[in-house]
Amino acid sequence: MSCCSMLFGTCNTHGPCSCSSDTSTMHGGSLRADDFFPDPYDAVLKTGRWRRLRVLGSGGLAVVYLAEDMKGSLGKVALKVLRSQAQPVHAFELHREAFWSLTRLHCRQHVRYDPLRAKLFVKYLEDHTGFDRQGALESFEEHRRRHEAEDFDWTEIRSFATRPYVVMEYLPGQVLWDILSQRLKTSPITSEERQAILIQVAKACLYLQEHQLIHRDLRPCNLQLCRRGRQCQVKLMDLGVMIAVGASRVQRREEPPSPRCGPPAAWPCGSSAPSEAPRRAMTGSRQR
Repeated sequence: MSCCSMLFGTCNTHGPCSCSSDTSTMHGGSLRADDFFPDPYDAVLKTGRWRRLRVLGSGGLAVVYLAEDMKGSLGKVALKVLRSQAQPVHAFELHREAFWSLTRLHCRQHVRYDPLRAKLFVKYLEDHTGFDRQGALESFEEHRRRHEAEDFDWTEIRSFATRPYVVMEYLPGQVLWDILSQRLKTSPITSEERQAILIQVAKACLYLQEHQLIHRDLRPCNLQLCRRGRQCQVKLMDLGVMIAVGASRVQRREEPPSPRCGPPAAWPCGSSAPSEAPRRAMTGSRQR
């Protein structure tokens, strides 16, 4: 199965495409009575930071808002906020998403930082999940492995002072899967756009390789088409299941991580991998 057919095939699913934690940054959805908007701006009292503009998307565990930074210089951003039924394990998954962006792909101080190829990924701006960010890759890997172990006791994690959330850049445009599945009334992908998308995705994968990272969830529903036509621009989203693969893993002869990509029929958007140990651990399931 070629990369082209993998990205541009028809996804066999009847449900909405989902990103990590069963959310999507660009799908609309309804709010619930207990949905939370963090640090809301009050125009009268001049308190709070975020001015809520609208809901970009919602899922079972999170809501994504379009908001404006009224106290800082971020402008319009996307706030991904966990819902009340979310558990600490989901907050950690959200933290893990932000970590790779903040300390690797978009970190100007990192030795492998490339400003042009960093633009191929959604940029996380702030982490408000309650988990401390780790400085060294090795320490974060240990941190990640401990929390993803199937016997990890999540009751060890204290309750959070506020609802966990992350701040991301706002991405206009459309999710590639929505265009391919004809969920949206829009013109089909042209051959020129296909070529541009494949080139940009290939460059993104090479950038990940330089950082010794594997995305593991490369699917049309995790590709945001920000611009179309001659200036076609795509960005990879959902870094929640990405992992680091360094020389130490090879030296220990560990079993290579299973990439979560393949034919659309095998990996439909909206589904989860049938045999992925890290994901089972992250969702709290256990093998008996």
